[in-house]
Parts: sequence; C-alpha cells; structure tokens
Amino acid sequence: MNNVQLIIKDYEKDGLGIGNVLKNLISALRIHDDVVIECVPDYCYGAYDQILADHHIATEHTTKEREIVKTARLLVLRVEEGVQEDLPSEEWYMAGLNNPRFHHCFSFSKRIDWNYDPARIHPLVRESIIHTIRGITFRPIIHQEVERLSQFPLHSTLGVSIRTWKASHEGNINRTYDPLIYLETMERALQEHPEIQTIVFSIDNHNYREPYEAWCKERGITYHVLEKQDGILDIQYALIKALTLARCPYVIGNRISSFTELIFWFGECKPVMYTVC
Repeated sequence: MNNVQLIIKDYEKDGLGIGNVLKNLISALRIHDDVVIECVPDYCYGAYDQILADHHIATEHTTKEREIVKTARLLVLRVEEGVQEDLPSEEWYMAGLNNPRFHHCFSFSKRIDWNYDPARIHPLVRESIIHTIRGITFRPIIHQEVERLSQFPLHSTLGVSIRTWKASHEGNINRTYDPLIYLETMERALQEHPEIQTIVFSIDNHNYREPYEAWCKERGITYHVLEKQDGILDIQYALIKALTLARCPYVIGNRISSFTELIFWFGECKPVMYTVC
C-alpha cells in the first residue's frame, strides 16, 4: 500500500472530541504507516495540526490514493482474534474502519473498548497498541505543558477526570452526571490507597468544579485543577489534560468516555482505574 494514504475526516459533523479521533488514528496506524487527519479550523476540536506533527496531518495535495477511514473504536486485528477474548460493552458496532477495502484486516467478533483491566487484554494485543501509540508524535508545546502541569508526586497522586457531558463541543448528550458518584469513588480510592497525597482534577466544564474543591478543602487534601493557559487552544488543552492524568498511578474516570480510554492507553495501561457511570 505504498501509494495509499488513509485519511480521517468529517469527524466535526458528529461533534467528536479528541478521544474518538485519536482512537481512529491508533486503529488505522495498526495496519498502515501513512494515516493523516484533515484539519477543520472552524471546529473547536479540529486543529489537529496544533497537537500532532506534520506527518500526521492531511495536506491539500498528495500524489497518493486516499482512502477514508472512520471508527470510534480500538480495533482488534484479524490475526489477533484467536488470542483475544471478546470484551462486550455498550460499544457493539462492528465495522472495522468503515471501509470495505480493509475489512480483512480486522476482527468482527472481538471488542476491547471501554475496558480498563490490562489483564483482560492479551499481551500481544496490548503491546501492539502501545507500540503504535509510542509512534504518534505530538508537537513540542504539548510535551512542554504536560511537564509543567506534572509537578506532583508521581507515586502518590490520584487523577480525576470529571465528565459532566456539558463540554463546549457537546450538546443533547443523554448521559447522567452526579457529583456524588465521583466523590464517593474518590473516598474509596483514598481508603484503598492511603499513600495518595494529592488529587489532580480534569473537568470538562469548570462551572461544576466547586463540590470537588470543597471536598478536598474539608479533608485538607492537596489538589490541583488543570487550568488552560493563555494561548492554549481547546484541542491542545484536552490532550494535555489526558496526557497529564496518564502519569497518575490512580485515576477515576467515566467508564464510557473515550477521554478516559486515552488516559488509560497513553498511560500504557499502568494506571489503576476506578470507573464511574
């Protein structure tokens, strides 16, 4: 396929955030080295040229034959379906990259999405996906901001990704949000891991941060809310938060959020995950 380039596009039509698009990129990169994303500057999560290196970005002209690929899943390869168990969840849709040309590359019977138990991902599958992730190149500003925000004890920090489902790019998402569920899970994590000294929060809508700050203040727990710096775009901020939480040894996140999946997989399946629904 030397003369073929896979392209990810039209994600803005479905209002997709970076979680789904980067999962698409990972799945496509597992079968082909040349995968690019089309930028949509008018969409708040469309400036992929501001987070990814140039070779991941579609240009206006190419001599290669382009094939559109589209999925919101971490796909299991056809050669892996004999070793990987099926991990069913709400994500039931089986369509590979939604391009018949590549159907033969993927399993249509095994799923691994929204799973946070590394023991249930076969080592061959797990290491293949991690190897692919390590090959994704981010722009220097992303690494710089992650380093700046990661000034916390890496062995004793709990990361909390709060999904209110009311982010700027989301509308009419029929998923419940209850802060008590997060607070109860935070309490459980601290009871099970008394070495936790610091909590780092990522929240998709800062209008809902008050209960978490009050909870930490009442208990005298050091906490940080990941804030967006001046000059940082929304798409950069989202990725920076995911990569920062991926450094935490313990993480709380919504189970059916692709953002939580980014944290788990970019953390190379090392964070101990507490999931809420």
